Amino acid sequence: MRSVLFSTAILSIACGGCELLDDVTGDGGVLDRAPACSTVCSKVNECGNKVNPPAAQSIFGKGETGNDTVDCAVTCVDPEGAVKHGYSDCQIRCLKAASTSCDEMNDCWKTRSELYKQYCGKRENKPIDIDNGDDEVDNGSSSGNTEADEILDDDAVNGAVDDSDTHIYGGDTPPEISGLYTVIGAIDKSENARPRGNPIETSICFWGMSTNLAGGPEIHYCENGVYGTASAPITGNSDKFTIYLDNYSGGATILFSGKASDGGKKVSDAEALVVYTFGTDIWEHSVTQWQRTGSCSGCE
Repeated sequence: MRSVLFSTAILSIACGGCELLDDVTGDGGVLDRAPACSTVCSKVNECGNKVNPPAAQSIFGKGETGNDTVDCAVTCVDPEGAVKHGYSDCQIRCLKAASTSCDEMNDCWKTRSELYKQYCGKRENKPIDIDNGDDEVDNGSSSGNTEADEILDDDAVNGAVDDSDTHIYGGDTPPEISGLYTVIGAIDKSENARPRGNPIETSICFWGMSTNLAGGPEIHYCENGVYGTASAPITGNSDKFTIYLDNYSGGATILFSGKASDGGKKVSDAEALVVYTFGTDIWEHSVTQWQRTGSCSGCE
C-alpha cells in the first residue's frame, strides 16, 4: 500500500510520563480517565465544526469511526493513545477550563497559543545551530527569514529540531528549488509518532520562488494527493536549503533540509522532519531520496 508522507495516520504512540489528571484516581487507566473525558467530549460534540480536534484532521487520517465525538471518547480514555490525538492530561485540563468557548478550546491544540502554554507549560527553548555559511543576513532575522524564525521558536518545532539533530541551513540566498519530485525514504528517528522503518513515498511540486520579499524568500508548494497549495519560507545559502511547511494540513510543521545542484533542479538526499504541532514531543525524521520528474505549477 502506498504510504503518503504527511497524510498517513500515526500508528503507535506512547504517553510516557504524563501527569495525572486532577480528577483521575487509581492507576490512570481507562475507567479513571472516563469522567474527565466525558466532560471534554460532550463539549466537542456541542461545539460541532467550531472545534477541530486533531483526530478529525486529514493529516492524521480519520479515527476509529470517522465521527469526531466518538473518536474523542475512544482516544481520550486510552492512556497510551491520548497524546497522539491531543488529549494529554494537561490538554484535558486546558479543554475543561476553556469549555465555555469553542474557539478557546481550539487553542488547547496549538503549541504556540498562550492557553496551551498556560496549562502544558512553556519550554526553555535551546538556541538552534543555524548554518548560514558565508551568507550575511541583513533582514533582521536569525535564519534568513523572519517567518522561519517564528516557526523555529515554536516549542514543538524547537524541541524536535534539537532532539532529532535536524540540520537547519540559514541565509537569504537559497538555491531556487523548482519542479515535481518523487520522494522516497523511511523514518529513521521518531518520538511519539510513526515507528522507525515506516516507508515514505510521495511526490511534491515546488514553483514560483520569490527572493525579494522583506521578510525573506518564499516558495510555493503542494503534495500530490493532498488538498491545497500554499507558500512556505525558505532559507539557505549557496547549494544548501531548508524549506518550512508550516501548519501543513492544519496540524503539522514540516522541514526539508538538503543540498541542490544544477540550478536547483537536482536535490540530493534531504532530511524531512515532521513535527505534529497539536502537542510537544511528537515528531518523525527521515532521510529521503528526491528524483525530479519534470516541471510543475500545481498538483493533482
